[in-house]
Amino acid sequence: MALEMAENNNASSTEGKSPKITREDHIEVIITTGPHAESKFDLCPKPNAPCFVGRSKGKKFIRNGISLHKDQEVSTTHAKIIVEGMGLSENNGVNREVKFYFMDVGSTNGSCLEGEMLVAEEKVLIAEGMEVKVGGSTLKFILG
Repeated sequence: MALEMAENNNASSTEGKSPKITREDHIEVIITTGPHAESKFDLCPKPNAPCFVGRSKGKKFIRNGISLHKDQEVSTTHAKIIVEGMGLSENNGVNREVKFYFMDVGSTNGSCLEGEMLVAEEKVLIAEGMEVKVGGSTLKFILG
């Protein structure tokens, strides 16, 4: 739904407006293990508006985030997905040097990448196919 809204927002002219998230600027997350296995999430983080990952069922998790409410090992607010590099380029076109980052926000049980615990509040560049374990769930990232 968030992706559909983002695509609809791109139908209008960008003259004089902030650039909108496009299909190339989204990230898909597939839950591969845990109580939410096989769930998919299309996320559209924006500058200064990250997507949150957690056990909460709040709006910011349901609308443009990941709610893992059945996973009791996930903190209420566990992590966030940040985007950087969006904006206008020198020729007033949309900058396509978009990078996505995963950041554990100091969760109780932490987050794990390739068997290593992530440092809280430290950004990790998301690569195609990267898998991060949060609680009892594994998140696989597919770049748009």
